This record gives sequence, structure tokens and C-alpha cells, in this order.
Amino acid sequence: MLTGTNDVRSSPVSTKQSVGASERATWPRYFVKHMCCVRERVVREFGHIKWMNAPPRPDEPYVPTEIEHIANVVTHLLAVVPSYKGMWHLLNESESRGQQICAILYGSALIALFLVSTIFHSIFFCGKLQDLKRSLHRLDRSTIYFFIASSYTPWLMLKDFHTLWDRSQIFLIWISCFAGILYQRRYHEKYKTFSVIMYCSIAIFPIATVLNMRPLTGIGELALGGFFYLVGVIFFKLDGRIPLAHAIWHICVDLAALIHFNAIATHLYQQQLQQQQQQQQQQQLAAPVEPAVEGTAALVSVEPPQVTAS
Repeated sequence: MLTGTNDVRSSPVSTKQSVGASERATWPRYFVKHMCCVRERVVREFGHIKWMNAPPRPDEPYVPTEIEHIANVVTHLLAVVPSYKGMWHLLNESESRGQQICAILYGSALIALFLVSTIFHSIFFCGKLQDLKRSLHRLDRSTIYFFIASSYTPWLMLKDFHTLWDRSQIFLIWISCFAGILYQRRYHEKYKTFSVIMYCSIAIFPIATVLNMRPLTGIGELALGGFFYLVGVIFFKLDGRIPLAHAIWHICVDLAALIHFNAIATHLYQQQLQQQQQQQQQQQLAAPVEPAVEGTAALVSVEPPQVTAS
């Protein structure tokens, strides 16, 4: 007999339980270690990238970093070709002169919004042609007013409104659009907060009129797109405080424009075409069918010529 030692023999069941407990205790440590390695790898690969610069002064524009420049260009460049195709889609679906006008106007505003923004941010990224950059910056801001008015025009032209005030909103919104463009050319980047207030005011003011349109289809998509626009405005004012803030603003504009385009194509073009076809079918069914009995009777009543024998 051996003394001074403990001869402990564990059963297979206790051995499996201890192995399972050790594995359960190892997995959290392994996961934490793996995440630390991933973090170190990300910092090593992307730590040298500068994601944002300091916020600008009130009277100066924000200067993006290199990665922000690239993001600003790409996020609107990807929307140029879909905007062009969208305009042609609306033109092909047009059945009336009003639909054609709205398709050209709204499609042109879509293309101008994304194309001018892409060109401006590309020139800004190059760091040269400062005079052209300033002119494009003014044009980029002015295009926003044009786009707001063009986005409301299909709804105000192609929907039915019962009051003169509602029908006159299309003229008021275009007058506001041109007033905003003149203001932008005169006071560009001088009163930034007031410029944002003007954008939001022109965009929100016609909502009460849109709620009076008949039929009230597409209002949900309008509200959802407007929500994305308003969220984007928040990031529009956070340059230098949140990385890639302006690119996030661009993405919000992309999503909102996509939602509003689908609403216009669905509720102002496809549904109206279906309604016109249904009305034509109902008119054809309701039209009285003229009986052809009179014509056949006239043919029957004609007596053949009599042949007399000489």
C-alpha cells in the first residue's frame, strides 16, 4: 500500500463533464482573443485613414478628407444612370400631354441633381479649378430647389384637386423655387442655417395640399421618402462631427428619390393607365349596339327584276 498519495480514479462520465466545462470556459476567451486580433488588423489596415476633418467656421465650407471625397462622388454617381432610365420609363408610360411634361421635368431634375453633384464633388476632390468649383457649388445648391419643385409637380398636375387654392400650389412652389435659386446665387454659403430652413420650408409647405388630392394613393410613399430627406438633412449639418456625414446625406437622398420615383411611376402612370383602360372598356360595354335587322330587311325587300317573254 502506498501512503502519502491520493489515488483518484475518475469515471468516464466525470471526465466528459470536466472536458465540456473546460470547452465552455475556453470559447469566451477564444472569442475575445479573436475579436482583439480582428481589431488590431483593422487598425493596422485602416488606422492611417483620416475619416473626417475639423468642423468649418460659420462662413467657410467644410473641406472633406480623401475618403470622404471618394464617398461623396460615388454615392451620387451611382444614381445618374438609373435617373436617366427612370425618365425614359416614365416617358414610355405616358398616355397624355400632362404625363409627358411631368416625365421630362421630373426626370431632368433627377438627372441634374445627381449629375451636378457628382461633377462638383469630383472637381472638389481634384483640388484645382477653384473658379469652376465655386460655380458648380452654387449650381449644386440651386439644383436642390429645382428638384424640390419638380418632385411635387407630377402630384399637383396629375391628381385631382377641388379648390382653387390647391390647384394654385404648383405656381407657388415654382415661384418659391426661383426665389430660392436667386437667394442662393446672392448669398451662397453666407447664411447656411437659413438656407437649410428655406429648403425644408419649400419642401414641407405643399404637404397640406397633397393631403387634399383625390384619390389619396401614394401618400404613404411620399411620407416615407420625406422622412429619409429630413433624416439626411441632419447629417447634412454634421460635417466634421460625424465621419462621412455628407455621404450619408447623399445615401438618404438616393433612398428618398427611389421611393418617390416608384410612387410616381406606380400611382401616377401605371394606375392611371389601368383606370383609363377600364373606363374605355366600361364605355364600350355601356354603348348601345345597333341592330342589323333593318339592313337585312332592306336587302330582303329588294325585288329581283321581272323578266318578260318577248
